[in-house]
Amino acid sequence: MADRLAEPVSWLGAVIAFLVLLYLLSAPPIVLAHVKQTGSASFPPGYGPVLWLIESDFGGPMVWYFNNVWGAELLLIGGDEGPPWYSIATYIALGGVLLSALALPFLKAWLRRSAERRAFSGRADCASVSSPALFRARH
Repeated sequence: MADRLAEPVSWLGAVIAFLVLLYLLSAPPIVLAHVKQTGSASFPPGYGPVLWLIESDFGGPMVWYFNNVWGAELLLIGGDEGPPWYSIATYIALGGVLLSALALPFLKAWLRRSAERRAFSGRADCASVSSPALFRARH
């Protein structure tokens, strides 16, 4: 039972990880387009978690992504000492988890195919007999 559930769960995890990455990486252009259309400096309703992440101590990498990659010029009131070491470690760990969840189904499929190839190529009847001889022997 657990073997049958492992593959769909790993694919579901990969899809969720992809959607989270897509949500976070697409936030700046969507927010910037919203600001240009409405003329207000507010975030769209669906991007409240991104705003919370930017305003928290863990917002250092998101602020960098908004400002340096997309040129959003976000200004936060407070110290400029940067994110604490534990927030950087958390981002590294979360990024590793998301990338692992994305890669797991592909890795499982690749390992299964390579094991099947090894099992097929290791069979004595296929390795020692040529294809024409094997065809004549069967027909």
